[in-house]
Amino acid sequence: DVMRSGVAEYLPLPASHDEVRDAMVRLLGRNGHRVGPPPSERTLTTVFGHAGGVGVSTLATNLGLLLDESAAGRTLLLDLSTPGGGSEALLDLTHRFGIHDLTRNLERLDGALLESYVTEHPSGLHLIGAPTDGFVAEEVTAAHVARVLDVVTGVYPHVVVDLGSALAQRLIPALERATHRIQVTQATLGALRNGRRHLAALESRVDGLRRRLYTIVNHIDPDAPIGPDDVARTLEVSIRLELPEDVTMRHRDATGAGPAITHRNSAYGHVLTQFVEREFASTRGNGTAHAQGSRSNGWLERLLPERRRTARAATSPAPPQS
Repeated sequence: DVMRSGVAEYLPLPASHDEVRDAMVRLLGRNGHRVGPPPSERTLTTVFGHAGGVGVSTLATNLGLLLDESAAGRTLLLDLSTPGGGSEALLDLTHRFGIHDLTRNLERLDGALLESYVTEHPSGLHLIGAPTDGFVAEEVTAAHVARVLDVVTGVYPHVVVDLGSALAQRLIPALERATHRIQVTQATLGALRNGRRHLAALESRVDGLRRRLYTIVNHIDPDAPIGPDDVARTLEVSIRLELPEDVTMRHRDATGAGPAITHRNSAYGHVLTQFVEREFASTRGNGTAHAQGSRSNGWLERLLPERRRTARAATSPAPPQS
């Protein structure tokens, strides 16, 4: 009854400091005030690649989880790797809304409305997924992305944007505003050929693209004929990080068993953790790891339901012997 009469916010008692703060942020957002972390404490990290399968979504997802550790629920993963995206499967989530839903409400988009569009991972990481329909994805413009970034960077201290591996004009605002631009590649002919072309195209549209560019070579194979030095020479960049070939992580990725960072004894997770602690030290604080994410393989079961039946049969008690 009270809410029908116009009350828009309430707090159950006792209320914690964080609950009061979040309520004030929503209230001020409704009245047009920009509320959020100070600019010096914000990070907007874009992750992009030049060929499918190089590991852009895996890196973006794990980076979001790591950044969220110091303050659960204060990091947003925005998936622009349209169509389809990959973050929801890696996190074993089904997102209700994507960026295309936000663009249909731009005139009233604020922190309060944003909260109703995010999907929360058990770890605390927030997700805005990619459109699953490629035709709908084409409706998202650069102006839409710029407006959404205005809002999300005013609410979340850390925003990670998965740009995927395809060039599109709508991605330019994210690259222009990024505090960290991470390009993911592999030491393969296809990735290097596309990389040269993509970097040239992006440099003509984003001023100073290379100034905050972090190049990460994924799936390092010491026996491969092309190595990290060849990548550096071909793309004319410095290699900031080499991520090892990690078979265990690939198996977890392929079966939907959860992102590698939830298992820090993996080679991939260990190297990436050190990178984040080094490059984001001034903005992460000293938080410790929070609750682990989902360990289920729900997406695999949804796509291959017969595996669920097989697994249940294998764990069912044997019938009594006659």
